[in-house]
Amino acid sequence: MKELLHLFALQFVYYFVVTWNFRVIAQAHYVSIAISDIGVAAVNFTLVRKIANAEGHMARIGYILGGACGSLLATFLTQKYYGQ
Repeated sequence: MKELLHLFALQFVYYFVVTWNFRVIAQAHYVSIAISDIGVAAVNFTLVRKIANAEGHMARIGYILGGACGSLLATFLTQKYYGQ
């Protein structure tokens, strides 16, 4: 269960930041682009290391659900903040 929650949280943050990054690139918010790019790289580095050591179906479930939830929440929040 700990591995599920850890990978869920990492993937949630990763997809949240990636979705935010796509939104700010589309709207040319340069400072936000730089910040979100740094966030993508930092989370991706940690995520790759954790995936390499992950075992079992619970880790896979956390990874999959974290990505879906992160992108959905980021889309909702960035739509409210940036519009469209």
